Amino acid sequence: MVSTPRAPRVDIMLDEAVLRRGVDAEQLGHLVTVSRQPNVSLRVVPFNVDLHRASMTNGAFTILDFDGGSEPSIIYSDGLTGALYLDKPAEVEAYGDVWSATEEKALSEAQSRKLIASIAEEQT
Repeated sequence: MVSTPRAPRVDIMLDEAVLRRGVDAEQLGHLVTVSRQPNVSLRVVPFNVDLHRASMTNGAFTILDFDGGSEPSIIYSDGLTGALYLDKPAEVEAYGDVWSATEEKALSEAQSRKLIASIAEEQT
């Protein structure tokens, strides 16, 4: 008997500016729908919070953690001239610190869904 692999866990934090710039109401509605999946956490960092200095200068990044810890975590960052893959413990820790600091400032999942839905309503 073949078992279906478990869906990956996806934790996303978006700056409110991203939601207000170039995203239409249908896309925002889709974000709300997807955010209700049990393996998805979508949180918004609102305009009115001060962010960790590094998060403002670094831009988007992805932390890839592997189930069971069989592989070390990897940081993926897509830049203007290419992608970076960082796996040194100090690098991973630095990005983890930025993630944690940003996570403290983000709205809860329910508050984020409410904000996304209200932004979508503003567009209709």
